[in-house]
Amino acid sequence: MASNEEFEPGLARLVTDGLIERWDHWWEKKNGDNWIKVDLEKPTNIKELKVYTFWDNYRYYQYTIDLSPDGKNWTTVVDFSTNTSIATPDGYVHQIPETSGQYIRLNVLHNSANPSLHIVELAAF
Repeated sequence: MASNEEFEPGLARLVTDGLIERWDHWWEKKNGDNWIKVDLEKPTNIKELKVYTFWDNYRYYQYTIDLSPDGKNWTTVVDFSTNTSIATPDGYVHQIPETSGQYIRLNVLHNSANPSLHIVELAAF
């Protein structure tokens, strides 16, 4: 599920399809309050999150990541809202204290290159 689901139905599924190809991505046309939610289908212990954004050797992305046991009460586990590290095919890796959650929400805030946002893949370990 994603914030732009009504305009791009089903596009959010691309962030969990296992393909890390920069042209295979979820996107939104504007910077700002945009998100993707993933249901892991059962409570899962998570200690690492990996986000792959579109890469081209000059842009960076800013975002936060929240976890929830029920899809209603959220805890921010990653605050990447001030990031200026250039996106690469290796993605951004976030080590977190092991936390149980069933739902992941990636709040995409900013792309430094243009108003569009692009998420290739989101992985949790």
